[in-house]
Amino acid sequence: RDSRDDLFVPTRGVLIDMSGDVYGGFLSGDENFFKISSSWSRFERVWPGWIMATRVKGTWAEAFGSSLEVPLDEAVFLGGANTIRSFRENEIGRFTENGKPVASRYTLVINQEFRWRTLQVFNLMPFVNDLMRSFPLWQTVFIDVGNAYRTKQDISLESFAYAYGTGLQIM
Repeated sequence: RDSRDDLFVPTRGVLIDMSGDVYGGFLSGDENFFKISSSWSRFERVWPGWIMATRVKGTWAEAFGSSLEVPLDEAVFLGGANTIRSFRENEIGRFTENGKPVASRYTLVINQEFRWRTLQVFNLMPFVNDLMRSFPLWQTVFIDVGNAYRTKQDISLESFAYAYGTGLQIM
């Protein structure tokens, strides 16, 4: 479901995304597992020119049948630009059991950010002025929290990783 007013720079609306994947089972294959992901995002104007964006995202991956683990290259990890910023891509969620790398089964991420059009210093340059009118410069302040877990019992607020910061975006 998508009720955002703009695909690239929404100022209001909600985006709900749910997906499920099944590998193996009656479809055959080397491994048997499923992945279910869901996210809810809300965008709203909180001040003239200021946009608040909130997102909650979770994933569950589980092996079934003859498979004991979700393959490492198909498992769920966090870190990077689309989950918990300030961590390297897929850095959160790798575990070791008996010296063998295994991946998390559950993830939970909460992102909160505020965006606003920032000082348009490039508007003074002739060619760049037209370009910046089409692709304005925005600034963001954000906080991201969440983690990846091996079991349901591991999920707790105390174990959340967090990141905060600011950034510039051309939209």
